[in-house]
Amino acid sequence: MSHNTRPLNRQDYKTLTLAALGGALEFYDFIIIVFFAAVVGALFFPADIPEWLRQVQTFGIFAAGYLAVGAAVRAAQGQGPFQIEPLEFVMVRQENMYNPENQKLLFPVTR
Repeated sequence: MSHNTRPLNRQDYKTLTLAALGGALEFYDFIIIVFFAAVVGALFFPADIPEWLRQVQTFGIFAAGYLAVGAAVRAAQGQGPFQIEPLEFVMVRQENMYNPENQKLLFPVTR
């Protein structure tokens, strides 16, 4: 097997460094929220609700923040909002299980 390789240039090193830095910051962000989820839940949510519900609410707020940042970045880039593709499904019953389209769904690895 032949591989076409070239030495890394200054731009390649810059890209790798920034990608690694971004990954490290993202990991740090997740670690901080995981370690402090109980503290944030205790500080911002009522004490009479169960601990698991407080943590779910804390993680929900964290996720909502990520969605808002993602939407702001897409807007700054001139892109529209997230597009949700409609899901298609087929109810395969005994009457239609031998249709060629349904056979492809049921047995995707056979000819």
